[in-house]
Amino acid sequence: MTGGHLDDPQSGCGGSRALYAKLAHEVVAVFLIRGEKGVFGTSDQETSAARSAEALKSCEMLDGRAVFANQVDAQTEIYPARYKELQQIIDTETPGHPLYPLAYRHPP
Repeated sequence: MTGGHLDDPQSGCGGSRALYAKLAHEVVAVFLIRGEKGVFGTSDQETSAARSAEALKSCEMLDGRAVFANQVDAQTEIYPARYKELQQIIDTETPGHPLYPLAYRHPP
C-alpha cells in the first residue's frame, strides 16, 4: 500500500494490512515522504528520524515492512522522472493486491 504521509497506510488501510498479514501475505507500505516538517523546535533531520522510526514500528506492529520513496515533506516533486521512480519502487515490490488509502477528504 502507498501513502503520501507516514500515517496514511496505517490510518487508511490498517485493518486491511493486518488482515492480509494474518493471511500470510507480505505487507509493504510505500511512504512518499519521511515527515521532515511540522514539529516546531526540531530540525528536519530530527523530525524525519523520529517519524521514520514511528513508521517502521507501526509497520512492524502490523506484521509488515516499510519502503521510503525519499521525497521531501512540503517539497514533493511531481514530474515524469519522479513518477517513474515511484513506479519502479512499486514494481520492485510486485504487489498482488495494491491498496491506496484515500489521502484527502471531499467536502460534504
